[in-house]
Amino acid sequence: APVVAAVDREIDRALAAAKAPASPAADDAEFLRRAHLDIAGRVPTAERAAAFLDGTDPEKRRRLIDELLAAQDFGRHLADLWRPLLAPRDSANTKPQVDKFSPWLAEQFNRNRGWDSLAGELLGATGDVKDRPETTFLMSYAEGAQPKPDLLAGAAGRVFLGVQLQCAECHDHPFAPWKQDDFWGVAAFFGKL
Repeated sequence: APVVAAVDREIDRALAAAKAPASPAADDAEFLRRAHLDIAGRVPTAERAAAFLDGTDPEKRRRLIDELLAAQDFGRHLADLWRPLLAPRDSANTKPQVDKFSPWLAEQFNRNRGWDSLAGELLGATGDVKDRPETTFLMSYAEGAQPKPDLLAGAAGRVFLGVQLQCAECHDHPFAPWKQDDFWGVAAFFGKL
């Protein structure tokens, strides 16, 4: 309840600043569809929808969210969303590859690992991709089977810091506070890979 209240206060503050009215609450059918798509990545079955819509439990929305978060589809869906952001597939490689990274990522999400722990494991991974799927992040930014510090600096900035750090690779960024030295400082972190 305290977290919900804090989030609601921030939303109310942003709506007031924008002078925008809050949207009306979603009805049960809309809530059910959105929750399933957002959390599980699919629409509910007809049977599941009928049971939810016919239910009278005042806590049914909370229970649905808890149920969806506990299901294996949660991790799979998040892995489907994060896989292309963390380790884009090489479109030039037409040979089918066994993807061990997506199942590994899904397992991490289903174990409810914190992003800090997951990021640390992805950035500090060692070993062969065949044996250690978490090394996929580092090897996705490689050339000739060698991770490239400049490519990793851009990817780490984008994925873990939420900034387009690669814009400062060649010159100081014209619209942001980071400089070329900042980019190459991050790249230096990956220099010994």
